[in-house]
Amino acid sequence: MPTGGRILASPKARRLALEQGLDLNRLVEAGHPQPYHAADIEVLRALPDETAVAPAQATRHLTADLPHEGFTEFAEWAAGEADLTDAQALLAGLVAASLDRDSATIRVETEARARSYHVPAGPLGGITRVEPDTPADLTLRDLRQSRISTLALGAENHPVLTLTAKAGGLTLTLECTGDALSAPQAIALLSGFAGRMEQPLRHLL
Repeated sequence: MPTGGRILASPKARRLALEQGLDLNRLVEAGHPQPYHAADIEVLRALPDETAVAPAQATRHLTADLPHEGFTEFAEWAAGEADLTDAQALLAGLVAASLDRDSATIRVETEARARSYHVPAGPLGGITRVEPDTPADLTLRDLRQSRISTLALGAENHPVLTLTAKAGGLTLTLECTGDALSAPQAIALLSGFAGRMEQPLRHLL
């Protein structure tokens, strides 16, 4: 029922709200029907504290520029010499090694498709495809063939690394929440992956 901006409440409800420092407007905002009585003060007291604001989620956004990349030549070598013809699996292997875990699930996305890989510790030949909806530890967006040069899409529920082409080299962008990776972990991940993209064979030997 419209009240013209007035709050309908019994004198006792108004007195209790005043004594307890409570705002009857909060009952209105919460959708509780008027008029308010003494019993509604308990409802008002139970409402979540509007001053209790969740702390802002820290986000990380790091970039690294590589003037030269060695991955393209490495992928050609791996296909010819080791019969490792899935370049996306190789990318998954390099980024998983940079996570410094015993194993990881990496989702590799391009403009055309997305694949997920289980990467165990050990040789790159041990990498296997898994179902696309398998929860990923990290997503790698390979946008080297796109016209996108910079991006800031915001953190997701797991770290995201993006590759974009830049004048014969690469730009690597890492985005993640603060609870996904600490600042030192984020720096180590991006630095390690940058080194592997620049000189893959050196990091595999």
